[in-house]
Amino acid sequence: MDMTRQMEEKLRYVLWTADPAEEAEPVKPAVYAGQEAQICHMEERSRQGCPRLIVVRGAGGCGRRTLMRRAAARLRKPLICADMEMLYQCCLENGNAVFGVLSRMLAEKRPMFCLIAGRKEDDEGRWGELLYGLINEGISCYVVTDRSIALPREGSYEQAEIRLRPPDIAQRVMLWEYYLGQARVSDTVKAPVLAGRYTLNAGAVARVVRSAGLYRDGEGRDLVEEQDLVKAVDMYQNENFSEFAVRIPTAYTWEDLIVCADTRARLRELCGQVTYRSLVGGDWGFYEGKPYGRGISALFYGPSGTGKTMAAQIIAGELGLPLYRVDMSQMMSKYIGETQKNISSLFDKAKDMDIVLLFDEADAFFTKRTGVKDSHDRHSNGEIAHLLQRMEDYEGITILTTNLKDNMDEAFRRRIRMMVEFQLPDEQERRLLWQKALPAKAPAGDDVDLDFYARQFELSGSEIKETMLNAAFLAASEGGAIADRHVKAAVKQCYLKYGKLMLPEELEGR
Repeated sequence: MDMTRQMEEKLRYVLWTADPAEEAEPVKPAVYAGQEAQICHMEERSRQGCPRLIVVRGAGGCGRRTLMRRAAARLRKPLICADMEMLYQCCLENGNAVFGVLSRMLAEKRPMFCLIAGRKEDDEGRWGELLYGLINEGISCYVVTDRSIALPREGSYEQAEIRLRPPDIAQRVMLWEYYLGQARVSDTVKAPVLAGRYTLNAGAVARVVRSAGLYRDGEGRDLVEEQDLVKAVDMYQNENFSEFAVRIPTAYTWEDLIVCADTRARLRELCGQVTYRSLVGGDWGFYEGKPYGRGISALFYGPSGTGKTMAAQIIAGELGLPLYRVDMSQMMSKYIGETQKNISSLFDKAKDMDIVLLFDEADAFFTKRTGVKDSHDRHSNGEIAHLLQRMEDYEGITILTTNLKDNMDEAFRRRIRMMVEFQLPDEQERRLLWQKALPAKAPAGDDVDLDFYARQFELSGSEIKETMLNAAFLAASEGGAIADRHVKAAVKQCYLKYGKLMLPEELEGR
């Protein structure tokens, strides 16, 4: 067998012909119809003797190969693919003669030729010589990749890049409707709601729906419910999100939150802004021509212990999204430029996930910008400006909590969608809080008058919980039930801890 035949045999192990019909069913949503038309126009207007390198760039799972199959099917051309690294190794072993053999093999079928780029960061530097060898032989190709590619600086060729950006809300609705239609799903599961809640691409939606079927089967049900999809998304998302944030549980429900009616209504409204994003932003056109500012941001402000963090947990649980609390102390650095780098790292990872970011007790960071008196002021203001920009670009949900609303920079207020006030509870709300703080199975004496404590002491929700817990430990140490004297002692401890003034007669009045 001569050398040419040997190279042909080796190349047949590297090349494969994709079936255009495999991913080109008419019913499958054409998420990137514009890019498909763009590729077809390029193919129809290609010129002999002028090779082209066209980079098709998008995140993994977004539908890059599907796009190439659809375009090939539309043009009725074969689609021949090759793994970029395998082709590179073939060239290393057999020299530049491979390119001539490859050119003759492709000329027989006149296909669309597509290179599938690998995921190793160190691959990119080696691909330049491979691509130069292709164009030098007059071979045009598409390069499917998830990042920018350094194209050859030498050689005569045409180049272009086709970007596949994350699907917008209308496209996500199409995806959810299609893949949910392939599964046994309950009528209560609505594609527009899922599209507004999650920013998953085509591959992720397909995988989530399949995984939800396993959760359905594990529960012995016939239909996929919303809770199955929530579990499947949670499994799909990367647990190791960021060194600057920690995941916190979302076990609380609306019944656990004791706030005034106005605050509760505003929190419900916040959930609604996520639930109806596809309707308002997509169907009603409010997001058209608006490349940023599509995310949901909220500021929860009010005294400590009034339920701000609990509310964030409830909202995340209501929407079926993980909640991550950002560690401000870890993000902020004394080294110039390091804080901006940390902020970028946080939001770069968050944009690929469907999570709620909680900047808890953010007073230290979100303060009014100062006049520039020295280099420290200039860099501090630069950090805040950078955070503002990343928050505005972020399409997810961001919740900030603060005890001091007036310390917020005006630029932050303009970029925050909703501001929700949390007030200290009134007497009726304190009564509910005292009742919830005392579990039904906890032993309590008849002399414990919760109505008295609700009426007499203006404590926040967290202070009431802490007081009742301390009373329980005092009772347990004596080996008996919780008595009125234990609650009184715990109230005194609470007032001393938080520096509050209490008159002796306040504990005696009824």
